[in-house]
Amino acid sequence: MKKKKVALFGFGCVGQGLYDIIQQENNLPFEISKICVKDPQKKRDLPNNIFTYNKHEILDDQEIDIIAEAISDDDEALEIARLGLRNGKNIISASKKMLAENLTELIELEKNSQGSIIYEASVCGSIPILRTLQDYYKNSSIYGLFGILNGSSNYILSKITGEGLTYQVALKQAQELGFAEIDPSLDVGGFDASNKLCILARHGFQLPLGTSDIFQFGIQRISEHEISYAVKKDYKIKQVALLRKTTGGRYLTMVMPAYIQEDSPLYQIDNEYNGVLLQSNFMGEQLFTGKGAGGHPTGWAMFSDLLAMTNGYHYSYNAGSRDDTGLSDEDFSLNIYLRCESDTVLKELDFDLLEDLSLGTSYRFVYGSVRLSNLQKFKSSEHFNAVFLTLDLQHLLDQLERPSEKSSVVNEIA
Repeated sequence: MKKKKVALFGFGCVGQGLYDIIQQENNLPFEISKICVKDPQKKRDLPNNIFTYNKHEILDDQEIDIIAEAISDDDEALEIARLGLRNGKNIISASKKMLAENLTELIELEKNSQGSIIYEASVCGSIPILRTLQDYYKNSSIYGLFGILNGSSNYILSKITGEGLTYQVALKQAQELGFAEIDPSLDVGGFDASNKLCILARHGFQLPLGTSDIFQFGIQRISEHEISYAVKKDYKIKQVALLRKTTGGRYLTMVMPAYIQEDSPLYQIDNEYNGVLLQSNFMGEQLFTGKGAGGHPTGWAMFSDLLAMTNGYHYSYNAGSRDDTGLSDEDFSLNIYLRCESDTVLKELDFDLLEDLSLGTSYRFVYGSVRLSNLQKFKSSEHFNAVFLTLDLQHLLDQLERPSEKSSVVNEIA
C-alpha cells in the first residue's frame, strides 16, 4: 500500500516530539515528506532538503495528503488550516487558541471540502479526551466536566505548594523543561485553559462556547498568604476549569485557582499532568489523567491523530445553540477566598463575609460568598489587578444539584 505523505508545519517542542515518535515506529501508513519552518538560519539536526520555508510549497502540492500543524503563530495556523481545507487536504492541529476562536468557521469549511480537521493534541496533551467525547460519550447525557487543563500552571502550583519554591523559581523550571513558554501569560493567566474549555464544550455539549463567556482568573499574582493557608489546611491549589449544566438548563463556566481538598479526585494530579472529570447521568463520574505538557505527550496525540486520519477518522458535530446574552446568572453565588488590600474591594464586590482569616495582619484575607455577576463586573475595576481569588471548589460542587436524568439538553449559556 502506498504511504500517505505528511507535511509538518513547525519544528519546535511539539513538532520535534511528533517527529521523534514517528522515527521510532515501524510499518507506518504515512511518512513525513516536508517540514515547513520560519528561520532558515537556525541549525537543525535533519538534512536541509526535508525543510521548506514557503508554506505554498506544501499547500499547493497535490501529493501531500495530510498537514500536521504545530506552530505558535495563531494567525498563520488559521491561514494554513483554511487553505489546507480549501485544497482538500486533511488537517491535524495542536493550536488550541486558533481552534477555540475559529472552530465554527473551520467546521463550515470542512463541510464543503474533500478534507477534514481533527485536533486531539489541542486539549490536555496525552489524554484522548476529544476522541472519548466523540466516540464513547456521544449519545450519553453529560451534565458537567471540570479539571486541570493546563500542565504548565499545574507544574508551577505543584512546586509552590509541594516543595516550597517561589512562583518565579517554579516558573523558570517549567520554562526550562519546555512546559511553559518564554511568555507564560497564556498559561498562568488562564487563557490556555479557557481555550481548551471552549473546544471541550463543543464536543461534550455541542455548545459553541466563547472565551468571553468564561469567568477567568489567573495564578500569576499568587502570594505567600494563599500558599501558607493551603499548607496549614493540607489543601493544594490548582488552576481549575469548570463547565457545568445547572438545573435551569443553562451553563456555569469558569477558569480560576481553587483550593483542592485531600478527598478530591484532582488532589493527586501534580506537576505537568492534566485531569478531566466527566459527570454523566448514566455513567456517574469518570476521571481521565495524563501528561498535559511537553513535546512527546502532545506529539503522541498528533501521532495518534495521524494514524486515525489515515483510517478515515473524522469528527461529527451537532449544531448546538445559545442565546446572545452570554453569562447572566445574577443569583449564582460562589464561595471564595479573597486577598485584598482594603475593605473597599469587599464593598465593591458586595462580598458576604463568612470568616476573617487575616486578623492582626496588614492585608485582608477573607472567606465568603460573592455573586458571579459581581466578579464579572469587578474585572473592569481599578482594584482587579491587586487581588487574588481562590475558589472553594468542593463547596461549589456540593451546591450544584445534579440535573434530572429525564431532562432534555438545553444548550444555553447562563
